[in-house]
Amino acid sequence: MPRESWYAADMEAADRPDSKRITIGRQGRIVVPAAMRSHLGLKEGDTLVLRVEDGELRASTVANALVRARQVIHQHGTPGFDPLRALYEERRRENAS
Repeated sequence: MPRESWYAADMEAADRPDSKRITIGRQGRIVVPAAMRSHLGLKEGDTLVLRVEDGELRASTVANALVRARQVIHQHGTPGFDPLRALYEERRRENAS
């Protein structure tokens, strides 16, 4: 793709409400714009999971990351068996002892 094409697409995406151009600050810090935090229901102190996927930095809430993990596990696991639920129950039993 010629530079002009991807650059134009990148600049256009930066003007959409669900896409913003931000600057990395000191010590690699980034600020999630207020409109995005509000849309996602994020508040100060919430934890995000960051991952690199297809050359992009992606962020998701812990709850969404768990949903994604369950989906992957269910695609490759035994029908009816929820390994995350099993692990949770195992940890509960261990903590109860």
